[in-house]
Amino acid sequence: MTVPLRLNAAPEVVVSIAPVHSLASMVLEGVGEPKLILPGGQSPHTFALTPSMARKVLDADLVVYVSDNYETGLRKMIENVGSEQLLELMEARDQLNVLPLRQGGAWEDHDHIEGHESGHASEDYVSTDNLDDHREHSDDRLMDPHIWLSPDNAKNIVLLLRDRLSLIDPMNSQRYFSNANAAIEKISVHIETVRHKLGDSSHKPYLVFHDAFQYFELYFDLHALGSVTLGPELKPGARRISDLRQLIKEEGVLCIFNEPQFAPRMLSNLVEGLEIARGRLDPLGAEIEVGAELWFKLTINLAESLNSCLH
Repeated sequence: MTVPLRLNAAPEVVVSIAPVHSLASMVLEGVGEPKLILPGGQSPHTFALTPSMARKVLDADLVVYVSDNYETGLRKMIENVGSEQLLELMEARDQLNVLPLRQGGAWEDHDHIEGHESGHASEDYVSTDNLDDHREHSDDRLMDPHIWLSPDNAKNIVLLLRDRLSLIDPMNSQRYFSNANAAIEKISVHIETVRHKLGDSSHKPYLVFHDAFQYFELYFDLHALGSVTLGPELKPGARRISDLRQLIKEEGVLCIFNEPQFAPRMLSNLVEGLEIARGRLDPLGAEIEVGAELWFKLTINLAESLNSCLH
């Protein structure tokens, strides 16, 4: 599948969220710049396309998004875009680690992902054999869409972008391959920086507002025990609040994390009278300058926020 480009023009690439836009910027370096649909601070669950951005989506050579069950504001618009112009990342089950959503409240113990990349750049997709069992889930609504928070997934998104851009713009294919290799090498080196920033946080228990961080948590062997709500738009009931308060007391939970995209007032009721710190984790990089460096700054910020609150 190819899309004819305007003569001597860079491909028009539109990306839904800032972390994926960051990865696309690395692959497109020296050729063009992708356009970002969602500004920082807006929730992918509730945003509405502006008329100018809707036109950019319709005119794009490539529209990159996670899933129309995640960026719900894109759902109607992409019905008017040809499939050859779309890259829906959650559909790439053979190239990405895609995990099932967990229920709100306390989570059961889980096995951590083993066998991460050794840190060397490669033109092959990072192995996802250890997650084959999860591919039987075909409904994206049952799967966790925050795929970019796994460094392995970030590498594989880079490769998906490389391959699709090379199809629609073969004149610059060599540049896309070179950029992708450099991006993967940079991510591999960055992983150790994140581990250093996390320090000895791996066995310290904490709670999150909603389950947006399990890819990061599993990759770096962190100890999140549960989430306040199943989804950011859902208010937890009295039973869940009571269960979480009991969990905090019994497990010695050290910190509970909010997100900048939401203002969950229920956290105050949840932690009232308890010895627990409060922090903030941002899965989208709402306050980071958009561009190729955003993914790296985002993951460093997560590590620093976790380490600070848990100590």
